[in-house]
Parts: sequence; C-alpha cells; structure tokens
Amino acid sequence: MMGFGNDEESKSMRAFFDRGNAYTLQRLQKRFAPVPAPAPAPDAK
Repeated sequence: MMGFGNDEESKSMRAFFDRGNAYTLQRLQKRFAPVPAPAPAPDAK
C-alpha cells in the first residue's frame, strides 16, 4: 500500500484508517439508503 511500510507503526496506522473508513462508509450508506415506499392505505368502507 502506498505510503505504508511493514513495520508495526504502519500496520497500526493502516488498521486505524481501515476501521475509520469502514465506519464512514457504513454511515454514508445508512444516510443515503433508499427509503421504502409507504404501504397503501386500506380501503375505507
């Protein structure tokens, strides 16, 4: 991976960003997920 080595500090930093990126992506997916259409109202008779 560009900018990261195989030393422990680089591995720790990469893990930090992997977790942060996963969290951010999850929040964006939740925020922009399509909203299901409301159920049709039952016929009132």
